[in-house]
Amino acid sequence: MPGSSWDDDESHEDSSLDAFDFLSSASENDDESDDWSLPTTEPAPEPEAADDWSAGDWSVPSPTGEPAADEHTDPPMLLVSVTNPAGTVTAKAAVSGRIQRIELAPNTVSMSEAALIREVIATAKLANLKGRAVQYSLVEGILGQQGLDPESAHEFIEQHMDLPTPAQAGAAEMAARSAYLRGEH
Repeated sequence: MPGSSWDDDESHEDSSLDAFDFLSSASENDDESDDWSLPTTEPAPEPEAADDWSAGDWSVPSPTGEPAADEHTDPPMLLVSVTNPAGTVTAKAAVSGRIQRIELAPNTVSMSEAALIREVIATAKLANLKGRAVQYSLVEGILGQQGLDPESAHEFIEQHMDLPTPAQAGAAEMAARSAYLRGEH
C-alpha cells in the first residue's frame, strides 16, 4: 500500500487490538462527544424506615459510656505521670519512655515562651526517665518469674538494655524538685 499512511481507515482490519480503540468511528468527527467531564449521578434515594426490627440498627449504646463488646478498642496503656514542682506542666509517658500527652495548667499563659519550653522539656525528660524505669521493673519481674535471681536480672538488664533503675528515676525527680525549691529552675 504505497502512498497510504499508517492511520488510514481503508486499511483498517479487524484485529484483537480493537478493544484498545477508544474512539469509535461514529464519534470520531462528533465534537460534542469530546466531553471529558465526569458523568453525573444522582444520589441514591434514602431507604424508608422499616416498621419492624429487620432493617434497623441493632447496636445498643452502653449506659456507662463504655464501648460495646463488638467495637474495636485499643488495649489499655500503662502510663506514668510527672508534674513539675510548680504544678504547671504534667507529662505522661508510656513504659517505653515515649511521651503520650503534655497537659498545661491555665496559669501557664502568664509564663514567657522560653520559661514554658524549659518546663515542658524538663518535665518530659523526667516522664521519659520514669516510664523507662517502670519498664526496668517490669523486665526485672519477668526475669525473676522465669527463675533468674535479682542480681543476675539486674546485670542482664544493665548489659543488654539501656534502662534506668527506679532508684535513678527517683533521684532525678528529687534533684529536679530540690533545684526548683532552691530557685534554680
